[in-house]
Amino acid sequence: MTFIMLRTGLSIKYLSREWLVENIGQDGRAYITQPESQIEMVISASEQEAAYAAGQLSVISSEEKSHQLRANSSDLLGLSEKDAAAYQRQKDYLRMVEKRVGSRRTKALAKTIALVASYLDDPHPPTVSTYYRWARAHHHAASFGYLALPAPTKRGNRTDRICDAVQAVIVEFLERYYIDQQKMSIRNTWLLIVAHISTLNETLPDGKKHPLPGYKAVRSVLKSQFEDYVVCKGRLGSRAAHMRFRLAGKNPDPDYPMQRVELDHTLGNVFALDHELLALLGRPNCSVGIDAYSGMPVGFQFGYEPPSLQSLFSLMRNIILPKTYVKIRWPEISQEWECHGEPEFVVPDRGAEFVSQKFGDVCSAFGITIDLSGAKRPYQKGGVERFWGTLSEDFFHRLPGTTFSNSTRRGDYNSAQKACLAFEDIERLLHRWLIEVYANQPRHPDDNRTRRELWNEGQAKRPKIPLRPITDYGVFMSGRANPKLNGRGIRVHNEFYTSRNLELLRKANEDVKVSVRYDPADMGMVQAFDKVNEEWFIVDNVDPKRRGRSLYQLQLERRALRGEGTQAERALPGALHKLKFQQELDRTVKVAKQKVRKPSTKRPKINARAERIGIEAYSLSNSPRAENSLPTVKSKDSLRSLDIDLSEFKDET
Repeated sequence: MTFIMLRTGLSIKYLSREWLVENIGQDGRAYITQPESQIEMVISASEQEAAYAAGQLSVISSEEKSHQLRANSSDLLGLSEKDAAAYQRQKDYLRMVEKRVGSRRTKALAKTIALVASYLDDPHPPTVSTYYRWARAHHHAASFGYLALPAPTKRGNRTDRICDAVQAVIVEFLERYYIDQQKMSIRNTWLLIVAHISTLNETLPDGKKHPLPGYKAVRSVLKSQFEDYVVCKGRLGSRAAHMRFRLAGKNPDPDYPMQRVELDHTLGNVFALDHELLALLGRPNCSVGIDAYSGMPVGFQFGYEPPSLQSLFSLMRNIILPKTYVKIRWPEISQEWECHGEPEFVVPDRGAEFVSQKFGDVCSAFGITIDLSGAKRPYQKGGVERFWGTLSEDFFHRLPGTTFSNSTRRGDYNSAQKACLAFEDIERLLHRWLIEVYANQPRHPDDNRTRRELWNEGQAKRPKIPLRPITDYGVFMSGRANPKLNGRGIRVHNEFYTSRNLELLRKANEDVKVSVRYDPADMGMVQAFDKVNEEWFIVDNVDPKRRGRSLYQLQLERRALRGEGTQAERALPGALHKLKFQQELDRTVKVAKQKVRKPSTKRPKINARAERIGIEAYSLSNSPRAENSLPTVKSKDSLRSLDIDLSEFKDET
């Protein structure tokens, strides 16, 4: 196994160029920079290993760095016609003189050089010292794997025709105004330079005034002092410079299926309708995992759950588990979707859900390594990016209600009005296209083997990993709830779930709260925790149609059933009728109170006296002996004057 260890400050040769290692990340990524052009690049640990094994990455020793020559073999293609002829002339002299020379003496060598010059028809043959210099340079270059190419930068007049002061002004103004995101033109920058030098000359004596530089002189300084990458980065930004000067190359080829799976999200280019309400639901979201070995889609998530941790967990569960739901939901699909299993490496972008701690914990639990692609570098997961283009062109753009890839291609096509397919129909057609069309197409134009054939051929090389019980995949369920168990089961987000195990739990305890975890991307089932046996068990939705429906989709359906407007606006018609009824009730009560005679003011005093005496006095008034036993009031002014005969109740009390 090849191995290389890089450290900060080390000089390396990568892709036939010299780089300086600026930093080493915790995941082994190397951040390298070219010393002259300041071009930046990031090499992952896997890329370092592959490049070192292929001989494209090596450490520059101190001796090699001190004797490094002017060019390497890859620069032959970039030579001008004149430089290529000069290099070929040196090689011809060295080859032909070496064959004909009989003695190493100067006179004999000079005669041989003259003979070769006459054969090559060269009017200016090299001297003996020049020949020895060529031979020494080529021999030294061959020992380090280089070519001793001529140095065109060291020919002719080597003096700069622009004085240092003017050149410093030109460089300063180019950095300040031209290499800036305001994107001032080179001509306007030149005019500012001329005006500044003219103003500066006013303070100088006549003999020391600076010459005004021409337009071509400023362009010459720009080309000689600044690299194209630096200029593009300063004017357009780092991303534009990287995209313009990048070298995408080719990702390392995996050895068997499920070794490297590329993940990504996107928005589907079609409008879908609700199956029952025929209401416009909008554009669904798509999440997919593409196997880098065979190109087969190993997992797919299609729904209205936005790109989030929930949709990502649903995609990972779809990748790992067998696709048995296809035959159950759509028996008309003849072929099987045989892709399943735990991948070794997943290659996502740097979305919030992919760099979250929860996704890292789930991948760690299943032994999956996350290999994040570079920021804004989609070509590092080119398989899944190419899949989106094929999906749009070959599937979405053929459906009524498609949005096409942009407004230019859409033209006058009204996507919302043309939409006529329900979400369930699009989901069924999409699975059929994936399994029966896309999987049976050749991956490469030069290879007639289909993606399914590549997948089946690579299964023999793939390590055998046994599947876990289905309840172990509850780690992908990010939703948590503690509903109360009653006679209807448990209720989670207005959805009811029941099972035989829940009935046993309720018999043990009538009122109990159950710990539940669920997947917001599939509300057809949840998992409840049994505290007695300390295990999770599956609880199905009472409505089988909820299988495969996401929480977001169900909320949209409920919103469509409720209608438009706020809660107060929807309740307003019923509230108006209730208000009219209440007003009528208040008027009726008011009229009834006016007809009733007001009670005497003496009555409360008698009632108060009766309460002090006891309930017997009150019951006496309703007894058959009430006429003979009523209390006699001797005085109307004081309650003390009340004389009540209670002799009849002494025996009873």
